[in-house]
Amino acid sequence: MHVYHASLHFHPDHLMSNGAPQIDGIENANDLGERSMKNILWIVMNLLIPVAGPMLLLGLITPVRGFVVAKQLIKASVNDGQLYWSSIALSAAAIYEAIAAFQDGQGTPLYLGLAISAFVLTALAASIIVMLATLDSYNQEATNAAGCAETERNGGAAAVSYVVKVSYWLTFAVVVCTGILHIYVSQFSRASPLKETATLESNVRS
Repeated sequence: MHVYHASLHFHPDHLMSNGAPQIDGIENANDLGERSMKNILWIVMNLLIPVAGPMLLLGLITPVRGFVVAKQLIKASVNDGQLYWSSIALSAAAIYEAIAAFQDGQGTPLYLGLAISAFVLTALAASIIVMLATLDSYNQEATNAAGCAETERNGGAAAVSYVVKVSYWLTFAVVVCTGILHIYVSQFSRASPLKETATLESNVRS
């Protein structure tokens, strides 16, 4: 009688801490599920909460002040380009993770290098936009104080609205790309200290 054992294969050297043998199929499924849960938790804690958390908290005042007031406060919380600061912070964190993965040999160096370059350019672009928007806001306040024409005010408001719209899409792109980078890096196991020592010793001998 033929016994099917392709996915449930025992290895004598693969033993659990209590001495019981491990099964490849179950072990791989458990590893995949555990890795998926860690990635989801990481994305929620490191991407969604820092970006959307303040706006969600402002939404809690809806039962007290009403939906219209809550909507106005949420809009005001990002109306001056505050999301650019989130983009800069997330880009810096992604650069750090990509550099750490490169040093630990996690992932393809070419992909990691492209990710580092993209996030550096993103952080630089967001910083420049924040600087220009701050200068424009200062000049607009000085213009209003001097009592200039209403047309100039409308032009400044249109420019600010465009900057805010760009901040939405830029932050969304940074969140998605940072999540993709983390999931990609997490697929590769980090080299253990013993393995790194053995690799260094072999390189020295050669």
